[in-house]
Amino acid sequence: SSITTLACATPVTATLSGTGVWNSSTCLFSTPGQEKIYSFTPTITGVHNLQVTSASGTGYIDYQFKAASGGCSAGGWTCIDDVNFTGTFSIGTLTAGVQYYILLEAESTASSTQTFIIIGPAIWYVDADGDGYGTGPAQSFCGNPGTGYATLGGDCNDGNAAINPGATEVCEGIDND
Repeated sequence: SSITTLACATPVTATLSGTGVWNSSTCLFSTPGQEKIYSFTPTITGVHNLQVTSASGTGYIDYQFKAASGGCSAGGWTCIDDVNFTGTFSIGTLTAGVQYYILLEAESTASSTQTFIIIGPAIWYVDADGDGYGTGPAQSFCGNPGTGYATLGGDCNDGNAAINPGATEVCEGIDND
């Protein structure tokens, strides 16, 4: 079967049903169910996460990864986690430009469907005033989201570029930092 290429932060729905061929048990459980393999090449080096956004069916799916240079075979996988619920699971540090395989291997031959995404390590904040400091909740992206975002948070007034945590405090009656 073919290997599907994953894009960072793009949801993918996988349904596994029936008998597989590998039964690797990398996540310490028997996996007689169907396998699916995906490839992923990160654009940023750092800790990536696998986020399962929906899960249905009764069985667990074991998520595993390895560098594609290790070949497409039953051995050499590293367990991410065995999953039958929504949540976020650390893949670990992935290197930019290196192709990885992501293996989904069912612990059951019954049908299980899960939707998942790979989240990159880059944390950004909305930066409305362009001063290099953002505000609001941190957001994960797979690369630079462009204008309107900053890697530093803590801006107490994102409507005024002169007021931010890096600004020099001057005595004019405004808290600049």
